[in-house]
Amino acid sequence: KVLKGINEFRETLELGFFYNPSDNIDALRRKNAARSAAWVLRILRETPETFTAVSELNIALEHALNYGILTNSEIEEIIRILSPFEGVTRSGWVVNNYRRDQLAIRGVTDRSYNFNGLFQELAYLYAASGNISRVLQCMDTLLRYNENYFEGDYGTMPDNASHVASCFYRYGKTDQLNEFVTGYCQRKKISEREFYARLLGRSKLSDLSTGT
Repeated sequence: KVLKGINEFRETLELGFFYNPSDNIDALRRKNAARSAAWVLRILRETPETFTAVSELNIALEHALNYGILTNSEIEEIIRILSPFEGVTRSGWVVNNYRRDQLAIRGVTDRSYNFNGLFQELAYLYAASGNISRVLQCMDTLLRYNENYFEGDYGTMPDNASHVASCFYRYGKTDQLNEFVTGYCQRKKISEREFYARLLGRSKLSDLSTGT
């Protein structure tokens, strides 16, 4: 209930800031993002047996990353807890809540990720830490398990590689961004020009916006 309230307050604050970009609302946005980070860390550290609202947890994690709240050491800690790539034995709670048959629905069309969205979240975390090889490993998994995407295309999902690219940028890993884009485009068999065109297209707020 707490996480759901935090996530719903996030939506309200973002809408409020869109129409009234004031310092007061911005301060509330950042305070709420810090609250999101604190609860994500608490849940992942304690792994309460009765907690199963992974979709709310994922949203809160993304919110904390969007505002750059999580420190490098906290990001590495979360990676060690969640990732199957690090050679660390994951808890039964993590394994159970991020099973392959657990679907994370995003958007209004019931399209979903396998593994409860784990590899999309890990892609964000690895991007924030600048670990290109691990990000691309996440991409390999996301591209392979594509049966729940529209037309089997990861690029059609509301959350996609464009969002991963933004994590490189947000955490100051711009030197690694182009290498990620190159690796992803080779896997998708699209040009880098097309990748950035889609990224900019998704960033357009309205038909009245002008691209630069």
